[in-house]
Amino acid sequence: MTSFFRLVDDVYSELLSYRTPKSLCKQQQIVDKHQVNWPQSFLAD
Repeated sequence: MTSFFRLVDDVYSELLSYRTPKSLCKQQQIVDKHQVNWPQSFLAD
């Protein structure tokens, strides 16, 4: 579970820094994919 939250933190760090449009788009897709699973993950944890 720790690695998952580290990934989320890395993704948001990238989003906040706005490195490149390409990177941003890629990161946003990752975020969108994980957001759906967040409630279940928190409940399971």
